Amino acid sequence: MSGLPGSGKSSLGRAIWPHLGLPLFDKDDFLEGLLDLYPKVDAHLRFRLSRQADDDMQFVVAQQTGAVVVSFWRREEVSTSAGTPTGWLRWVPNIVEVYCECSPVMAAKRFLERERHPGHGDANRSPDEITSQFEALAALGPLGIGELVRVNTEHPVDVEAVIFEVSTRIRAAP
Repeated sequence: MSGLPGSGKSSLGRAIWPHLGLPLFDKDDFLEGLLDLYPKVDAHLRFRLSRQADDDMQFVVAQQTGAVVVSFWRREEVSTSAGTPTGWLRWVPNIVEVYCECSPVMAAKRFLERERHPGHGDANRSPDEITSQFEALAALGPLGIGELVRVNTEHPVDVEAVIFEVSTRIRAAP
């Protein structure tokens, strides 16, 4: 699952995984488990914990024969440190990238309205900063790893159609 923060990756991933017969791994679940271990989290600790969550998720996913994996994936064109690294994905066979398409304005609105663990540091970012970053990220489009299924998440999603598309791509993979 890929797309802007706030584009609906986690929601869509949670809606489709049971129908695909695959386990779901969301990077935020790994990170929030680590954030819960600390009473106060500064930016430096959050960065370290986020990288640990990346490593933990990659290790668990590597043990699977298939999975739905949700994260905000690193885009080297924008940042060499923010987001989950993608290099290891290039070695995973039969990847289907479900790209959640959503306007930067809508994604920023959802991002600012959602409730997440305070350790994420979302309250320290301005709406203008978030929207500007999301515009730069949206211009890059999908990761381009594996088969691609684009889903417009700006409006209610036809989950059955997504499940069909993903299932078809998984079966067609070599």
